Amino acid sequence: MLLVDGEPVEVEVDPDLGAVELSGKRFPARILSTGPDRVELEIGGEQVVVAGWPVGASDPPAGISVSGEVVRLAIERWAAGTHEAGQPSTPRTGTEPSLANRPASGAGVPVYPPMPGKILEVRVSDGQSVREGEVLLVLEAMKMRNEIPSPAAGRIEALSVRPGDSVRIRDLLLRVVGS
Repeated sequence: MLLVDGEPVEVEVDPDLGAVELSGKRFPARILSTGPDRVELEIGGEQVVVAGWPVGASDPPAGISVSGEVVRLAIERWAAGTHEAGQPSTPRTGTEPSLANRPASGAGVPVYPPMPGKILEVRVSDGQSVREGEVLLVLEAMKMRNEIPSPAAGRIEALSVRPGDSVRIRDLLLRVVGS
């Protein structure tokens, strides 16, 4: 979720399919060129130039230029395993969410990808016991490897992905049930 000039805009980028989804509308997208703090894109047939966000910086500066217009931009990240599709979520703050944000005992803790990408590794199997913080999966997104840790101790259920699968932020990867 992006906050553009204080207004929320849901954005999903699927580099494997060459598409961008903005607030529920899907557009074909491709990168035309890149520089140290600039990228030129074609989204839905329109050229868009984003400047002022240095390559490798995980968060944008206070203001960036989008096709010549300066906008204030913030990123709202979601911790894996903290939200159900269509339900309010807990923004990532650098630590795991509290137990108050987790589903009731017995329902298990759903694990979702923190961003769209491709599953590189599945390190667990259905029925396997895991510790809180243990790496369950490895996701590739934007050419980076992202380890997805277990949000709780318990047993793996409903494992629904395998290496090579493309996933979106709303796709349930698995559940961690009980301890």
